[in-house]
Amino acid sequence: MNKDFEDQLIRELETEGITPDEKDELFDVINMVKKTSGINRSENFKKAYLNKLSNQKKEKFFYSQIYIPALLFTFLLFILIAGTVSAQKSLPGQPLYPVKILSENIIKTVNPSFNNEILKRRSEEIKSLSEQKKDSGLLQKTLDNYSKELETKSTNSVKIEESKKNLEEAKEASVEKNKKKIEEAIEKTENKILEIHDEDQNRGESIKIEVKSAQTSHEEENNKIEKKGGHEGESEQKEKD
Repeated sequence: MNKDFEDQLIRELETEGITPDEKDELFDVINMVKKTSGINRSENFKKAYLNKLSNQKKEKFFYSQIYIPALLFTFLLFILIAGTVSAQKSLPGQPLYPVKILSENIIKTVNPSFNNEILKRRSEEIKSLSEQKKDSGLLQKTLDNYSKELETKSTNSVKIEESKKNLEEAKEASVEKNKKKIEEAIEKTENKILEIHDEDQNRGESIKIEVKSAQTSHEEENNKIEKKGGHEGESEQKEKD
């Protein structure tokens, strides 16, 4: 440390009211700094230190090359999931509605029974469009999509009943010119409910017939065994006589 700078520092501190004890402590620190700055380090030590710094920079760069793409992918995945979740509430004609349809088609390929949920969703959309007095063209297209879903193997009668209720509420809320269209969709839904009911009833009758047939076969088999046992008993009795 430069002597002039040291003297100037002491003078400024004295004007600020430094105590003798504090001045002595300061001198100790100054002397320690002087000794430390006077240490001569070898060239090998300097090279090793510089190499260490260089390696640290390379490691930071290497990790950044790995983590930045991973973080970017995670961010994009988060945006995609968030967009898909938001899309579930969208209606026909809104920007995120195609995302909703795409996600439904993907789920449907894995789980065909999801058709029942899709049918209910279309009925909810019809209800919302009717309540909001949206464009009749959008409503008609949604009704067409509803009819297509209704024609698939939708066997969940609960979902269809819920869909029918949504359509009835949509009819009440819609403008007069759309009531007839919605009423036609309600009739198709009622026919589908009757169809499912008949199928369930026929299936139940078939099961009853199969059960009855199995019982009859079992009884006939038991009768044969009993008759066979009776004949064998008679033969044994005759031999004894």
